Amino acid sequence: MAHELTADTDPLFGAIERLPPSKPSLTKEAITEARFHEIRAQIGDGAYRWAFDILMATGRHVAEVHRFAAAGDVDELPADRPSPLEGLPKAGAVLVVPLTKAGVPAWVPVSEQVAAAARALRKLGGIPPGRDGKGWEMAVADACEAADFKAGRSEPDSWAAYQSALAAEASERQKDRIRAKWRAANLKPTPTSGVFHLGWARRTLRTFASHKGFGHLVDAFQGHAKGTGAKHYDRAVPFKVPTMI
Repeated sequence: MAHELTADTDPLFGAIERLPPSKPSLTKEAITEARFHEIRAQIGDGAYRWAFDILMATGRHVAEVHRFAAAGDVDELPADRPSPLEGLPKAGAVLVVPLTKAGVPAWVPVSEQVAAAARALRKLGGIPPGRDGKGWEMAVADACEAADFKAGRSEPDSWAAYQSALAAEASERQKDRIRAKWRAANLKPTPTSGVFHLGWARRTLRTFASHKGFGHLVDAFQGHAKGTGAKHYDRAVPFKVPTMI
């Protein structure tokens, strides 16, 4: 797939100023890097982890990750791209998102590790829907539970009773009620624990990059370029910002 991205057509080529890091300010919608790795370690290797890696590395909308999985592409970086500012991570490839929320395609630079996950997901052709179309969401929520238990944040007796209740129930809908009740009582969302919702990846990425001193680059990276013309007509590959993976 040709995207005609060269030094002549990419207006983002050139020097970038690094700003002072922002003051640390985490909300429940922006988890820490340690929490990300805790959750990721509990998601089995496969489509849901691949999708999670892409989500957290791009900060895109969940629907955009689904569209990439179904019809996206993995491209090489534009030829003759200059070296990025010191402190920025090196990109290994570019994910081509066919349709964003703004109604246009997007090119998102990612690491080699994420590019490998993206190729595997594209080969699969999509993110498995799972039960009720919530397989990915459920896999991440289950991983949050397991991570908190492994880290000693869940009381062993409560966890054992919870697992016994799930095992004794045949109805999947009733199991969902049991999960919801237990999570409400035991998994309060915070930057370091609790259930992480997929929609929080955008805030998490922005917060992480801002703490590294590159918050001013996140608008372009996430497709929130300033100005209507830039937002709707810019077809440049932005420089990669720091991400957790």
